[in-house]
Amino acid sequence: MIFTSIWYKTFSRRERRNAAVQGCAGARHKRNLLFTKEKKRQNENVGRIEKIEVQYTGTPEDVTLIMNKGISTPFNCAQHMSEMLMQRSALALIDDTTLWDMHRPLEADCHLRLLHFRDTDPYHVNKAFWRSCSILLGAMAENIFKEDVHVELHSFPSPNVKTGSFVYDVSVGLDNWQPSQDELRIMSSQMVNLCQKGLKFERLEVSTELALDMFEDNRYKADQIPHIASQLSEGKTVVLYRVGDHIDLSRGPMVGDTSFVGKCTVTAVHKIETDQGILYRFQGVALPKGFLLNHFAYGILEDRARKLNPGRLPTSPSSVSNIFQPTSEVVSLVTWLLQVTLRAVGCVGEARCVHFTLAIKKPKHRVLRMVSKNDYMELPHYGIWVDWASNRNEYQEYFLGGKGGRCVGLTALPPSFADCLEI
Repeated sequence: MIFTSIWYKTFSRRERRNAAVQGCAGARHKRNLLFTKEKKRQNENVGRIEKIEVQYTGTPEDVTLIMNKGISTPFNCAQHMSEMLMQRSALALIDDTTLWDMHRPLEADCHLRLLHFRDTDPYHVNKAFWRSCSILLGAMAENIFKEDVHVELHSFPSPNVKTGSFVYDVSVGLDNWQPSQDELRIMSSQMVNLCQKGLKFERLEVSTELALDMFEDNRYKADQIPHIASQLSEGKTVVLYRVGDHIDLSRGPMVGDTSFVGKCTVTAVHKIETDQGILYRFQGVALPKGFLLNHFAYGILEDRARKLNPGRLPTSPSSVSNIFQPTSEVVSLVTWLLQVTLRAVGCVGEARCVHFTLAIKKPKHRVLRMVSKNDYMELPHYGIWVDWASNRNEYQEYFLGGKGGRCVGLTALPPSFADCLEI
């Protein structure tokens, strides 16, 4: 057996202390110190406490709350209303447009809705749940191996519940490793133990320089940080999440804490070849806490989750596409085109262009877009991809023009048909 769990550790206290300052443990300790210091600095910069008005809509009744700007969170709002809301609310929706973490401070007057897994349409909660499970899977993978096995987390693809598994791609310093069933069971036990601790997902937006300092030991993260920052506002910050002592990059949002994860299994580890070398794709499946499923039915989910997840393969940010830096006039033109198109396909409300790139390299895998319940169309190999925000959905992706596939010209679909499948 190539890794240890909490049951199999036999190091003396001195050996454990020595191991803690080396390798992954030492880097993890440094990241936590920097994260805590930056979070404290940001909290101290709040200054004089200002009040904001939060108009809550939902069960048990609509209510207006007076909260503290930059301090109070959606979870604090739930605390003022009922214990039921505190326990079941996994995610918040601000002003009907923006998904918000339960423990992220509110920044202005707003309308608030609290989302949970038994909502009429739990789409966003399910995606946040899947994304949170990927973060936890990465935390488990980083901690499960012996100190002499070099482990570097790479990334995880955007959550897609339809694939049947959540994923994390990891570089493991082993040749042709194939985990045994006993090793998969131990990894599953570690995941369950982590989830049962009820650890909060702490969100923190930091400067690119600080993020690079925190992840200087991880070549993949250090390569990804500038690319991620370029997709946000002025390209100077990235978003980090901390759960326990594990810190990772993600735009989020996440569910409130790990206690929302119920039954959980690490189902498979697949060896994959990428343009950044050999990686191992860790896969798992989980149910939200309180959702009961008999052993036979859950076994079907486990069998499906063992198949190689078809999510996008990791690539170097510099090789994904050649980035076209648009002028403000071009952005305005694309925004206008997007608004006209969205009105034509029946989307309600205004939309704005928040980011777009010109991809001129043919992808290694086909990209399909669902156009009806049972029909997909193949998208062109290159063209202008647009991320947009509207009051129907926080983010969606549309394709404007291009050649190489079966569709050419202006293509846009309503958010309800915006599911993607990458193969």
